[in-house]
Formats: sequence, C-alpha cells, structure tokens
Amino acid sequence: IIKFNSNLEQLITNLFSCIESRGRDASGFWGVSKDSGKILYHKEPITSSTFIKGETWKKISKMNPDILLTHARGASKGVGAPFVNSNNHPFVNSDKSIGLIHNGRVSDCQYRTLKKRYEVSSGCDSEILLRIFEHAHLNSNKNDTSGFMNIWSQVLEAHMAIAVGEKTSKHERRLWISRNEHRPNWVVDLRKQLGQLFFVSTPEIWAEAVDNCSLLKNFIKKFKMVELPTEEIWRFKLSENNKIDLSKFKVHFEGTEE
Repeated sequence: IIKFNSNLEQLITNLFSCIESRGRDASGFWGVSKDSGKILYHKEPITSSTFIKGETWKKISKMNPDILLTHARGASKGVGAPFVNSNNHPFVNSDKSIGLIHNGRVSDCQYRTLKKRYEVSSGCDSEILLRIFEHAHLNSNKNDTSGFMNIWSQVLEAHMAIAVGEKTSKHERRLWISRNEHRPNWVVDLRKQLGQLFFVSTPEIWAEAVDNCSLLKNFIKKFKMVELPTEEIWRFKLSENNKIDLSKFKVHFEGTEE
C-alpha cells in the first residue's frame, strides 16, 4: 500500500520471526506484488527465524507486496508430516490467486467426511478449508460471504482462526479473516500512520516485533489494536487507489448479516 521501505521491511520480517512461537515445524508466505500483480508464494519445513535468512525472503522487499500472509506451522500429530512440504501453509488454489492460512484443527471425523466432497492434494486438515472456500466463492459473487459461510456451516467442531488472501485483479486485493472461540486473532490498524493493516495471533507477538524496530518504535506508539470477535467475518478490500475498505459480517445459522 505504501513503498515497501527498509522500516516496513524490518517490521514485517520481525513479525515473521516472532510468530515462530506459534510453531517451529514449517514456514511460508503468500502475497501479491503491487507493481506487477505477480503472486509471491513459498514454503519450507524450517523455522521462520531460519526462513528470513534465506535468499527467497530477502527478495520480497524488491517485489513490493501490497498483501502478504506469513505462517509458522506447529504440526498436529497425524495430519500431514511437515517434512512433506505440500502439507505446510499457505495453501493455494490452482492459479495461486487465493492463499489460505489456518491456526487450529479440523476433527478427524469431520475431515474424513469432507474429503468425500472435496478433493485435496495434501495430508493436512487445513487444506480442506481452502477447498470449501474456493468451491463456494468461485461459483458466486466474490463480494459475498458464501466461501466463509460454507466453512462455518460445514466445519462445526473445528478450532480455527483463518485468513484468506485474494488477488481479484491486477490492482485489487481482498483479505478475509475469521475465528471461533478456540483460537485468537488480533487486528492492528495503522492505516493513518502507514496506510497498512496487520493481523497477528497475539498482542505479545506484535509488541515483540515492534520493540525490535528502532526507527518505527516511536512513530507507531499510538495505534488501534482490536481482538477479532468470534463468529464474525471481516473483509478488507484494497482498491487501485490504495484505499482499504472494511466490511464486517455477523455469522448466523441462516447466513450472514453485514
């Protein structure tokens, strides 16, 4: 949304490193270049603190992303060994225009049932959430919430905090986030200061990342940080003029209410 300068690069790199506290089995990212619209996507079965030292991550700042999801995986037993890289996050659709990351677990019973409806290419339960989302979302108006509503209606017993990034055109992006009571998700609003929005699992991760940013630390002392309410879907839309619009939808059994 703004120039991916050294200060912002440091903050995002710190955040990626700090989320290692959520998992040490694998790391990855999905994003889109603001200038070219190119998809940025890579994952490996290594820690995020190791990941950020590699050449792939060092190239990210040159790509000037305007949306970026990062993930550190703590693998659950029996749902996709992390040394098989297809089991790691993010999960993407066929043309990589959609990327999904998930914190939580789909129950074994539900996962077995859902695999009969949706084709998956990994052994990780989280992938099924992407398949549910894209199946509904790509067969409907992309402005509606059918993708997430299908997740809410079909994965009733899961523990989940989910983020989905979308490239809908060369210059337009969408970010969808949602969670239930079993997993955390916080949103940091820095639109006034940096023209940016962030989401993190815990306030402690954000605080640690900012504390290690010497130049930004004082600049962003005042900001709005809110815990994402449960049973809500938040959709952020970034348009070509760099404006970020937020829509909120309350989940009901019958559907959603904006």
